[in-house]
Amino acid sequence: LYGNLNDIKQEYGQKNISLVCEGDISFLEGHPIIETVHDYGNSLGIKVKQPEQVQELLKLLVEKNIVIKKFDANDISLQEIFLEVAGADINDQPIEQVMDPVIETGEQQ
Repeated sequence: LYGNLNDIKQEYGQKNISLVCEGDISFLEGHPIIETVHDYGNSLGIKVKQPEQVQELLKLLVEKNIVIKKFDANDISLQEIFLEVAGADINDQPIEQVMDPVIETGEQQ
């Protein structure tokens, strides 16, 4: 990845939402408009299948009485970008194990 951080986040973030909320959002797992849901502890990273579904997701959350504290559309964490770029084969490995080869050699193994 090269370039300005804002440009990189914009390129990868068209279908991403950063969400801070209260309530049970388990209904999102397997929902037809949802590609992925990642729980980062104090926030959630949600990726919809199509960019136009961001507003549909917001409507769905409100209809399910989810208390929305932050809904940041088209935002993506650096961790999410890294996972997308690095690939699915490393998703279950600790970040230290993934990053050690990158730090030592400058390349992912």
